[in-house]
Amino acid sequence: MVSGSKRRRELARQRYERQQARRTATWQRKQRRNRIAAIALAGVLVISGAIVVAQRVISDNRTTLAAGRCVYTASGTPASDVGLPEFDPEVAAQPYTATLKTNRGDITFAALTDNAPCATYSFRYLAENNYYDQSSCPRVVNSPGFSLLQCGTPTGSAADTPGYQFPDENLTDATYPAGAIAMANTGQPNSNGSQFFIVYQDSEELTANYTPFGTVTSGLAVAAKVGEAGNDGSNPAGGGNPKLPITITDVVISPA
Repeated sequence: MVSGSKRRRELARQRYERQQARRTATWQRKQRRNRIAAIALAGVLVISGAIVVAQRVISDNRTTLAAGRCVYTASGTPASDVGLPEFDPEVAAQPYTATLKTNRGDITFAALTDNAPCATYSFRYLAENNYYDQSSCPRVVNSPGFSLLQCGTPTGSAADTPGYQFPDENLTDATYPAGAIAMANTGQPNSNGSQFFIVYQDSEELTANYTPFGTVTSGLAVAAKVGEAGNDGSNPAGGGNPKLPITITDVVISPA
């Protein structure tokens, strides 16, 4: 027979164990809630951080687009040192025509200032700093679907650079029909400098890698005459030095 005192101690022990079990269960539930809350908070912070970053990127992009700025980056040794252009959006937006005065006759083109502001601003900058004066055109190509006259070299070398580069533009669905003026490059993206080419016959073989920045309005026959006279085949990429040499003596920029 169990004594009354022993029975009371047994009941007290059981109550104590039940209390401890309830406290442990309560503590475990609280810990689970805290972990879930912490995970949820971390997720909110990550999402919020991503939203903030995205908003900043969008804001930065809008600022860049709103500023409409072109960046000219120093690169190489300039064939003629004219410094780096400082882009002015107001000046860049002004339409103009450019007349290439050559020993074979004049070639005039309308600049695509709306579609290629970086290229047209650079061309005007170089022309106004006499970069193109007395420069010979080092390359002509005369093949079906690939017919162009390449110019823009003060020393007559296809390696000439103005000492800076700038990004490609206006390449979406770009084509090169007769009369197109486009930037030459090194074959790498965003490697535009001073050299450009005049397309004197539709050139379907050209891929959309060359920034179109002008359209010939008169004098295309001058480039065609040089092309039809042939080349010495010295350029491994096609064509070579013109057999009928052509030199740009001056470039005249006029408001459109």
